[in-house]
Amino acid sequence: MALALSRSEFSWLAWIALIPLLAVVSRRPLSAVFGYSWLLGLSLFSGTLYWIAFTYHHYADKPYLESVSTVLLLSGIEAIFVAASVGAAIIISRRLRLSVMVALPTTWVAGELIRSVFPIGCPWAFLGYALARDLSIIQISGITGAYGVSWLIVFVNAALFSLTLGGERRNQRITIAISLGACMLAVVGFGIFQLEGARRVVSDKILSVGIVQGGLPQTLHFKRESVPPAFSAYAAATDALSRSHPDLVIWPENAIGFLFQADGFYPDSLTLERKYRSKILELARDDHTPLLFGAPAFYFGNSVSMRDRAYLISAQGQLLNYTDKIELVPFSEYLPARNIIGRFMNPLIPRPFPFTAGHIKQVLYIDNIGLGAVICYEANFPYVSRQLVQAGSEVLINISNDTWFGRSSAPYEILSIDVFRAVENHVPLIRVANSGVSAVISPTGQIKGATPLFVRTSEIESISVGGAGTFYTRHGDLFARTCVGLTALGLLLAVFVAISEKPVDNLSAGRTAAKI
Repeated sequence: MALALSRSEFSWLAWIALIPLLAVVSRRPLSAVFGYSWLLGLSLFSGTLYWIAFTYHHYADKPYLESVSTVLLLSGIEAIFVAASVGAAIIISRRLRLSVMVALPTTWVAGELIRSVFPIGCPWAFLGYALARDLSIIQISGITGAYGVSWLIVFVNAALFSLTLGGERRNQRITIAISLGACMLAVVGFGIFQLEGARRVVSDKILSVGIVQGGLPQTLHFKRESVPPAFSAYAAATDALSRSHPDLVIWPENAIGFLFQADGFYPDSLTLERKYRSKILELARDDHTPLLFGAPAFYFGNSVSMRDRAYLISAQGQLLNYTDKIELVPFSEYLPARNIIGRFMNPLIPRPFPFTAGHIKQVLYIDNIGLGAVICYEANFPYVSRQLVQAGSEVLINISNDTWFGRSSAPYEILSIDVFRAVENHVPLIRVANSGVSAVISPTGQIKGATPLFVRTSEIESISVGGAGTFYTRHGDLFARTCVGLTALGLLLAVFVAISEKPVDNLSAGRTAAKI
């Protein structure tokens, strides 16, 4: 499954990746079910988060063994949710005589939703992301979010297992095959309908956008001596793009690697920052081109902290507005459960001032078009993009600094995540990353203009604007929350049945009880 999520050419593996697990646990006691499922989760998360070891080793100067241990620790924590999801499905299936084809997809989605908020807030490696290139299938995310595609993947795995290795009788296999075919036909049919409808729509609002990918190595960031060459690289690209008169030029998160204070106030020791703040405003004014970019800033609340922000500069060189990052990167920008985890782990990058999260996202406007700036890790959280579209954003812009990941699969995994944010809300999404992948994603998930990693490049793309918003935009994670509710109900009924029935050893083995 990790391979399906990290490499698009292996996405087909998602349809069969859970079959070996089902074959192993079908007639095992619950302790074995939890154990084997946890191992599957460990392989899933370590295979999609392995790049954290690279980041810790190269940018935090951690020994490689410690870096790998960090990945295994995080993966082990997240794997608990996989074990709990599979275990819950087996309990419900065996106690209530309910097909695992229904139980397992529902409990799996419940696990994905819960782990996205607790205990770390790590909405990474949703199974649905593996199918980001299968446009006819992922259109259902406009109703269900990415969770619906995850449900479908697990359903197909369970159905194929039941058809091949489940030991079902002939009439049961026929029923399963019909159910599987009807479900896939409905999903693909809906997807084709949506895609054809989108092709027929002609928008009268076109946004011409210049994308600048600096391709600068991470070693150049957050060092004061790197600010002049970084600014020169981005300014030269912006000057060249401005000759084509785009409506907007976008730089990535932390493109220059310096503090940009909205009010222009800097301590006397930060003369360099004051100078380059003025230079950015002058660049937009001289090129007569609005500029959107990311940079951190000091935040003076009860104590001094830092905020990660996206800024919008007008063609007249005036700061129009900015928006804060509201979801921080765990272990890098903050340490979750600091009182516990802090005893044996430090943040990735030691900072003199801690990062704090903002409280609300602001829609940025250019020519009366609402822009929703999603900063780096925020793309993992569907609610951030959804709330921005609800607030008036007609275009989503994901700015990110992905140089931390090196030449790993992480930038491609995040690109797949961005595909779902676009389809979930039926809005175009512009992804601009310092090292790549930068791209434009249509409201139906088609990727255009994808750039290679660590290449300095710039391009202009035309974006059709209009028709934003879906059932998912309006109602959010209704489908996933329903799965949580059904899982809780199923477990309660299973407990009730276990108490009321004459004790039978149907949790440990038995083809009749298992029904897998």
